[in-house]
Amino acid sequence: ALNYLSELYQPIVDSEGYIYIANNNKVNCLDSDGKVLFEVKVSVSEQPTLAIVDSGKVSCISENRLILIQ
Repeated sequence: ALNYLSELYQPIVDSEGYIYIANNNKVNCLDSDGKVLFEVKVSVSEQPTLAIVDSGKVSCISENRLILIQ
C-alpha cells in the first residue's frame, strides 16, 4: 500500500495506462484505478529518477544504480 504520509515523487504513466511512482523506499506500479499491482524495494538517499524505457518497462536510478522494472 502507498504511504501517503511519506515523500511521494512525480508519477509517470506508460502507454498501457500503468502508473509508476517512487514512494519512500520503493517504486509502486498502480493500475488506472489506483490499485497497487506490485512494488519494488529500492535504496533511497535522494529522489529516485523514473523513466519509461519501453512498453511495460520502467527504469529507476537510485544511489547510482540502474534498476529495470518490467
